[in-house]
Amino acid sequence: MDTDRNRPTPPTGKLSADARLTLLLQGLFTFAYVMSGTFLNLYLWRLTEDLWVNGFYNFIVFISTAISFLISGGFAKRFGKMPVFRIGIGLYTVFYLFVVAAGTQVVTYYELFAVFFGIASGLYWIGFWTLTYEVSNDGNRLRFIGLNSVVSTAANLTAPLVSAGIFLVMPGLHGYLVIFALAFLFYLATALISHRIRHKVPSTREKRYYIRHMSIVFRRNKAWRKAVFGNLLFGARQGVQLLLPVLLLYQTFGEEDRIGLLNAVLSFFSILASYLFSRFAKEAHIRTCLAGGAVLTTAGACLLMTGLSPVTVVGFMLAGAIGNPVIQSSLDGYNYKLIGGLPLRGEMRIEALVLREVCWNIGRACAMMLMVLIADDLSGFRLSAVVVFIMAAQLLLAVFVEKPARSTTEPAASAAG
Repeated sequence: MDTDRNRPTPPTGKLSADARLTLLLQGLFTFAYVMSGTFLNLYLWRLTEDLWVNGFYNFIVFISTAISFLISGGFAKRFGKMPVFRIGIGLYTVFYLFVVAAGTQVVTYYELFAVFFGIASGLYWIGFWTLTYEVSNDGNRLRFIGLNSVVSTAANLTAPLVSAGIFLVMPGLHGYLVIFALAFLFYLATALISHRIRHKVPSTREKRYYIRHMSIVFRRNKAWRKAVFGNLLFGARQGVQLLLPVLLLYQTFGEEDRIGLLNAVLSFFSILASYLFSRFAKEAHIRTCLAGGAVLTTAGACLLMTGLSPVTVVGFMLAGAIGNPVIQSSLDGYNYKLIGGLPLRGEMRIEALVLREVCWNIGRACAMMLMVLIADDLSGFRLSAVVVFIMAAQLLLAVFVEKPARSTTEPAASAAG
């Protein structure tokens, strides 16, 4: 049973025991999420070959996730982050149990599966992002975020290799079901191990949910207002990256085992980019990192304008593999810095994380609908043009980032939660 004791976060760059355990949980979760989530979109594509079905499935997921975040934030304030975190993992576990049981009937009920997945996502990610904030501090947060990116990318490397091996042994739709069953086991293991992180019961004052007050912060805090628009823009980029790459790879190479191997190779470059970020990134470099990552991913998207081929698709994927973790880690570090400067000395961190994730998912949903409404097929010029437009818009991220004022710097001691 969880205790009320809370492990202190070291004020230096050293990571606490809970921080290291959080990295382990994220590695296990990401392994299952990548292996199953990547091929779930491809599973729907294999069953329907309909861009609308895939796009609308993801649109429902993103809207459901946004709503789930708003509700889950209140639960996290009232009951603490760990119960919400564990319920989210539990729902992921049940979700893939249902997918295995449904088999090809997933297509018949894909709207319901999308809603279920969105609810699980909201619960898990509000718990995880709150945990990320509380197990790190200003002295080690960029290092923690960078290492989290390394761990996640390492899982992105191994999961496709395992998937490729499964498809070599069990080609066709049966291989998908084996992957979903394996993901179920990894989610279950993550849920069990999460009980090693001690749970702090919120005080009476900490249980208040200030989500309505975020509109006041939006009006009065210029840096936060700009960050909200930046997160909407960033969410649009995520919407492209969460659906399009795996479908383009399948359209170009046609075999699931090849997709797994290519994803593994590309993940190596993401690991390298994440590691270099964790070692050398400073707060003063955030704008440069955002601009550099946006230029790189835009250049990769421009390759698609020349048509789909192994060279253009792999070039697009390679640019994303290097640029995406740099953009993600830079924006995460900046967002956490702003959260530390909100009123009530960190008591609005869950509300801030909820608003950020709602912005991300609205951006994702808008990008998804833009692609499926404008694009005629995967190889058409319209889809490439939409992707280039969304990637080029990421250059504005550097404009939406301000250096936090000295007064907004959170004391290291308060980061311990």
